[in-house]
Amino acid sequence: MFKWDKATVYDLKPMDALVMAGPSLRLVTRFLETAGRRMGLMNKLATDAGFHKLRGMHLPEPPTFLPTDTLACEAAVAAAGVAAPPSSAAAAAASAQLVASLVTAKRPASAFVSAMDLHEAYKARTTTPVQVAEHVVSAIEFDAAQDKPVGAMYVWLKDEIMAQARASTDRYAQGKQLGPLDGVPVAVKDEADAVPYATGGGTTFLKTPATADADSVARLRSAGAIIIGKTRMHELGVDVTNCNPGCGTSRNPYNVDHFTGGSSGGSAAAVAAGLCPIAIGADGGGSIRIPAAYTGVFGLKPTAGRISSRGSLPLAVSVGVVGPIGATAHDLALSYALIAGPNPDDVTAKNNPATVVKDFDKASCTSDTNTHLACTSLTACIQQIESLAGIRIGVYWPYFEDADPVIVAACKAALDKLVERGATLVEIAIPDLSLYRICHVSTILSEVDAYASSLPKSSKLGAGTRLMLLTATALTPSDYIKAQQIRTRGMDLMRRLYKDVDVIVTPTTAILPPKIVDGALTHGYSNYSEASKAMQYIFFGNFLGLPAVTVPVGYAEPSSLPIGMQFMGKWWDENLLLRLANATEHVLSKERRPASLYSKLI
Repeated sequence: MFKWDKATVYDLKPMDALVMAGPSLRLVTRFLETAGRRMGLMNKLATDAGFHKLRGMHLPEPPTFLPTDTLACEAAVAAAGVAAPPSSAAAAAASAQLVASLVTAKRPASAFVSAMDLHEAYKARTTTPVQVAEHVVSAIEFDAAQDKPVGAMYVWLKDEIMAQARASTDRYAQGKQLGPLDGVPVAVKDEADAVPYATGGGTTFLKTPATADADSVARLRSAGAIIIGKTRMHELGVDVTNCNPGCGTSRNPYNVDHFTGGSSGGSAAAVAAGLCPIAIGADGGGSIRIPAAYTGVFGLKPTAGRISSRGSLPLAVSVGVVGPIGATAHDLALSYALIAGPNPDDVTAKNNPATVVKDFDKASCTSDTNTHLACTSLTACIQQIESLAGIRIGVYWPYFEDADPVIVAACKAALDKLVERGATLVEIAIPDLSLYRICHVSTILSEVDAYASSLPKSSKLGAGTRLMLLTATALTPSDYIKAQQIRTRGMDLMRRLYKDVDVIVTPTTAILPPKIVDGALTHGYSNYSEASKAMQYIFFGNFLGLPAVTVPVGYAEPSSLPIGMQFMGKWWDENLLLRLANATEHVLSKERRPASLYSKLI
């Protein structure tokens, strides 16, 4: 059914809408909030966008409200041979053991400073966490003084950073470091709790300081990571530029006249600018992968529920996940290993398959291992880079090639190198992409609107955010239910498709990072057509709960803007995605280059 068939119609087209920035955006939003509602304009706009397409459909499938695959979960548990840890403490200990096992994993030479580079420098006494923290603080201060700052960090406290750095320096001096992430700077998206900062979700009015760390942040802190503050994000995560007039807009370190992408744009920019090798993001509609691709770094959107979201804002409860952004594939693996895994205290993550710790002292997989399923540990999988034999990469060519030519060319060149290492390309077809996109957009808008409507000062949201959420007011409960019925259909489609392939490859985005237009920084920016192209390869992973990773594969000249390629795997198979990210970094390591504004910590 899924082999390439010319009868399968590729049906994705950009979503048409007005492009607005500056004062006009505020005026149009205000008009639609008042007279526009009475005139029924929101219903017309929603209909034109295709959101009402579901209303005439008879759907026999039951709805799926959380896209977690129980059968795949059971299979993953059986393959691992490891039961889920019985307590939060046991889960954290298992993750720490997993991280420790990755210390010996092979890493290509890189111009980017990684977590392991810092860890090794600390142990060699060539620098200390205090010195690195001072460098981070100086880099943030220097950036803030520029006419066009990158502006990755939203809030940060020098005393807080230095206190953590001194504690880490003392541990290294005593030989009692907590592991390879001890003393490593980590930035956190303004969507996850991190003491002592408030969690604002990119708004100007949510100001209550966190009383406890989000689970992902807590695990990083317990491993000795230095939390350097909160990063800028798109307000409530409702768009993919990271344009935020209220809290400030992060700029692309590769070209400050362009957006970073969002909504985890500040986290991606912090990594790309060299402030930290690891950052925490969240992804409900590409919010990790889009900015990671736009800024030339690595980003992982995990399986729904793989990483606990407790302590993060419930912006998009069925499509949103917490995940890491890394300077290198190894940074991505280290951070994933630490923050992933079951959490008995989180209803969305308590029944996950355990993060595998079996055979972690294994140096590498043998060259005659012809399937990734034989790799029983993350370390073994990430190290098996000499051969990709047995890995079946699915490609839907009309989908893959529907992007800017420079993006398609870079992704094809990277793919050719993986084929040279033994990977096999399998032509596939994916029907009804337009329908799945509509269902994802209607789902995420409904969920974010449900959250926003509970806020006491939602009228203070920016014009671009309010305009986006106005679309949700034209959706009904029936629209939402039918979207979840289509989700059931889509998950069944992918179960069958993944019998023929191990991953699906696409560009990460169909366009390069957009240019910052006049009026956007002060009043906001709205471009639905551009957003739909940025999210063109993104929505499947969020809507169906599948894991996906973006890897940097090149740059567009003369702008120097980065290009990303995405691998999307089956539920719970992040191991293979990390292995492919590592392999891609190895084959392209000589071509990667830091941003012109990169601040080297050592």
